[in-house]
Amino acid sequence: LASTHMRGDGCPSCKKYKLKQQDNYKKYKNNPTLLYYIKINTMFKIGLTRTSIKHRFKHDDVNIEILDTWMFDDGMDAYNIEQHVLKETMHLIPAIYDEIPIYSGKTEVRTQDFHKKITDAIGFMVDKNVKELHGFIN
Repeated sequence: LASTHMRGDGCPSCKKYKLKQQDNYKKYKNNPTLLYYIKINTMFKIGLTRTSIKHRFKHDDVNIEILDTWMFDDGMDAYNIEQHVLKETMHLIPAIYDEIPIYSGKTEVRTQDFHKKITDAIGFMVDKNVKELHGFIN
């Protein structure tokens, strides 16, 4: 049944996906989270950290250029933006992951600059929240 499958009760892949979503919810919900946009060599990466970018990449021997950062009081907002942008930029995924010089987070690396996609997503979220707040006040 499709409903069983989508709840994560079906195949192992869906169960693993559901558990990852639950872990992310616990990890980011109501926790300050930094959404970052960096350049690694000639590639670009979006990501999240609850510490610092330096701490996040402490095990990677790589030169990172910080292009932009945004701090969110509720990390779920940052997580939702990251996931939206990753879906929007799937066509920019590198052909060979082995060429990416970082230990983890390779699926968030893209071959071309996508900063505007991030700022557009943040702008959309802010506009939506302002409209909801305006409706609540009136």
